[in-house]
Amino acid sequence: MNKSVAKVFNSAAKKYDIQRSELIPLMNIFYGVAVELVKINNEKGKVLDLGAGTGLLTELVIKKYPNAKYTLVDIAEEMLDIAKERFELLDNVSFNVEDYRDGISGGKYEAIISSMSIHHLDFNEKRNLYKNIFNILEEGGVFVNADQVKGEDCESEEIVKEYQLSHIENCSLSREEKDKTYERIKLDKMDKMTDQIDMLKEAGFKSVDIYYKYYNYVVFRARK
Repeated sequence: MNKSVAKVFNSAAKKYDIQRSELIPLMNIFYGVAVELVKINNEKGKVLDLGAGTGLLTELVIKKYPNAKYTLVDIAEEMLDIAKERFELLDNVSFNVEDYRDGISGGKYEAIISSMSIHHLDFNEKRNLYKNIFNILEEGGVFVNADQVKGEDCESEEIVKEYQLSHIENCSLSREEKDKTYERIKLDKMDKMTDQIDMLKEAGFKSVDIYYKYYNYVVFRARK
């Protein structure tokens, strides 16, 4: 993540939620599986959302654990501004504008969640992030990530790219919005799911698995 990522997503902030529902296939299932996988033992425990954007994933998790304390982190301030409006009536949600590659503050968390964010990090940045996530999770805590990954080989990657192009072109976004979507895609640094599973195990997680996969959209969970 860097200033260019922040700039692109700040410019897309106002239309982001509407566009996401158009661009992510089977979005309700994708997010629904992620929410199902979030488990905290303490009803008032701490939950961290990395790359929280406008707060879409946190909003769903709050319905499950309304008394938990939530921290939303994102590099794009204008995205978090929308999240602040979304949660303006709640006193258990806080916001940090920061690049989580540089470290994660706030002590220990019972759950760490993320959606459509970590694929903007390169291979080594992902590896370092997963180690940091492991270190700040409570024992038994879970990390749930709903994200995009690279195909496992050249053939599968080509199939994914063909599907993505078809899906974007057939959605109801305007031509201008589609072109901006392609510009955002240029910022992606996706890695194979198998490589990321290895990273998570290397970081020390006891249980790591994929619970949802549709083309290159995956939801995985890792427990400390």
